[in-house]
Formats: sequence, structure tokens, C-alpha cells
Amino acid sequence: MKLIIVESPTKAKTIINYAGKDFKVISSKGHIIDLPEKELGIDIDNDFKPVFIPIKSKKTVIATIKKESLKADKIYIATDPDREGEAIAYFINSVIDKGKNPDIKRVLFYEITKKGIKNGLDNPREINEKLVNSQFSRRILDRIVGYKVSPFLWKSIRTGLSAGRVQSVALRIICEKEDLIDKFIPKKFFKIKGHFEKNKIEFFAELIKFDGIKTTDLDIGDKTKIEKELKDSNYIIGDFKTRNKNQSPPPPFITSTIQQTAANVYNFSAKKTMRIAQQLYEGLEINGKSTGLITYMRTDSTRMADEAMESIRDYIESSFDKKYLNEKQRVYKSGKNAQEGHEAIRPSDIKLIPDEIQDSLSKDQFKIYSLIWKRTIACQMNDAMFSVTIADITAEKHLFRATGNTMIFDGFLSIYPYSKTANLNNEVPNMSIDEE
Repeated sequence: MKLIIVESPTKAKTIINYAGKDFKVISSKGHIIDLPEKELGIDIDNDFKPVFIPIKSKKTVIATIKKESLKADKIYIATDPDREGEAIAYFINSVIDKGKNPDIKRVLFYEITKKGIKNGLDNPREINEKLVNSQFSRRILDRIVGYKVSPFLWKSIRTGLSAGRVQSVALRIICEKEDLIDKFIPKKFFKIKGHFEKNKIEFFAELIKFDGIKTTDLDIGDKTKIEKELKDSNYIIGDFKTRNKNQSPPPPFITSTIQQTAANVYNFSAKKTMRIAQQLYEGLEINGKSTGLITYMRTDSTRMADEAMESIRDYIESSFDKKYLNEKQRVYKSGKNAQEGHEAIRPSDIKLIPDEIQDSLSKDQFKIYSLIWKRTIACQMNDAMFSVTIADITAEKHLFRATGNTMIFDGFLSIYPYSKTANLNNEVPNMSIDEE
């Protein structure tokens, strides 16, 4: 028998659909070993050595892992492909009964699909102790900060609060910024708009300079005087200058950008977004079968597999007018420290169209999956095109300026309208300021 051990019962349920009859899949239900609950558990004087112990509530899980490992010839530890998953894999390996000397390997599933499972099983490796130690360092810092700072919070604010290694530093930065805001001396300034007409086209423009001075540098006490002088001036409306401007689609999602976009579009917290993404990754019941819908959601890479790229471009070509498909594959640069072994967050199967599986998803799951699906499609589509019109209106040293944007071609915005644009509705443009 071959045994696969994962973290999540949901993931185990999905994997069993693809692994085959020779496999048994069990779950550790998260961490099985950790620092003790009611003591520091770190020997600070001995190079910060941690003391890890089995979690009391996981006795049955640990016993199951030992029992099932005795039946297996090959054991694949398939916890999540990140630092925390590596540490859980390390502890799972430590409790496996080695009595029959099984072949134990670490495998990574970046997507819970038949292809993803096969790729993981075909490319096993050993447990990466550098990643394990990285997670241990993180856990030790969490514990030290929590134990040292939390009691201070209980005394000064209220009992029950806890301090974290990231939140505590972030809170300090916020407080320092708040101090700067409190010390800031605001300066009042004003805006003046003018109503103009040329060639029977009426439009508004905003004052950029008065007597050669930028409006932000003008004294607000002179506003009435300035308005009177502007009204009495004779203006020359320059030619309307028009140019085309392209807007390129954003790259596929990484962890930070899916959190930011879900917050902006749906007001979801980062925690809520990641919880929903985890559900989509681990698998949901689609057409009577547990199916993983997206690739692993903790990633800083915008890379996509060649096969996925081809599938996305084929979908665009068959579902949209040919002018929507970008001529070449768009390849996006990741950050310099990105782990390129990971892919961007994308649908496991682009043919699983959100609207067609909506009945199988909760309302929030549908929102997040739709965002991911649409952004993945958009990243291989052509630019949106706008016609930008600019007009300068002058009177001696006074300058008004108007700009307007008209959409010529919606491009990727036809499916992903969440990027910043001047005009999404292809309407007659409203004239607005264009700062120098």
C-alpha cells in the first residue's frame, strides 16, 4: 500500500479522487507537534532552543499515522508547499513508525488536480531542513514576542489581548505615522473650474496657474480677488490635442495582490480572503466530485506553467473575438526574491467557468474564484485603448487645462474591469484636471 499524508481532511477527500486504488490518504488535521501551551518552551540561554511536544488533542491523529504507516511500503508526506507545511512534514516524519523501513518522501501538490497529484508524486524529494528551520525561527519569534509583550497589554489595556511578531512592529509603524499626522500643519488651498465652449462643445477645465503661480501655492485669502480677475480675462482656447494611450492588463494574482484586490472590490479582510482561497485550493464538491479549483494561494511568483498558458490563450481565442488575444504570451516579472518554483494563483482548469459552477460555491467563494478566473484570463488579453484629449486655455499668465478620455477598445477590461481607468463606459468624456 502507498500512503499519502496531508494536512487537511478536505484536501484528503479531493486527492483520493485522483490518486488511484493503490493509495490511502489520511490527514494530520494541521499541526501535530508544537511548543507547549502554558509555558515559554524556549531555552533562551541555550541558543533559543525550542522544546516541541505532541499536541494533546492530536493523540488519536498521531496514533493513526503510526498505525497506517506500518501498513505502507511507500509514504508520501504531502503537506502544503510552504515553510509551515515543511515543518508539519518534519514532525509527521518524526512520528511515523519506521518498523517496516518504508520509503518516505516529501511531495508537493501545487494544484489538487489529477495532473497536479501526478506531478507531485513523480517528483518526490527529501524534507528541506532549511525551510523547517525557517519555520522554527518564525514560531520561536512568535512565542517570545507573545509571551513578553502580551502581559504588558493585559495590564495596560485589557486581559485576553495577544501580541504578534508582525502585528507589534506594524502597530509601532502606524503609531509613528499617526504622530506625524498629528504634528502636520495643514495648508488650505482651493480649486477653480471654468466653463468653456469651443466648436459648440462645452466643457469644464481647472485652473492650473494664476499669473504664472501654481494654484497650490496661492493664498486662499486671495480667492475672491483671483476669481474676479479670471472672470474679466479674455481666453484663448488652444487646439484639442488628441493621442492614444494603452493600458496593459495586470499580472496574475500573487498572495498580496489577491488580498488587496478582494479588500478593494469586496471589502474582505486578508484573513477572510486567504481562508476562502484555501477552500478553493483544497477542493469543493463540483458536479458530485471533490475538485481543487485553484493553484496554491501562498505565492509571490507571477509565473504560470506553459500548459496553463496555452489553455488560457486557447480559451480566449475560442470565446472572444481574435482581436482580444495578445499576439504573444505575456510573461510577467516576479519580485527578485520570488520563489519561482511556485506558480501564480490561477484556476486549476480554466474551463471551470465561474458562472457555470456558481451553484456549487458559496457567495463568497464565487466572488474570490471569479476574481482569480477573470484576472487569469485578462493577463493574456490585449491592452485597452483610450483616446486622450487635452485642451489648454490661456489668458496671459493664467492657465486652465482640461483632459478627457474616451475608450476606443476595451481589451482586457471587457472581462476584468477592476483596474484604474479614466472611463469604463465609453461615454462622452468629462473634462478634468491633468496635472503638469
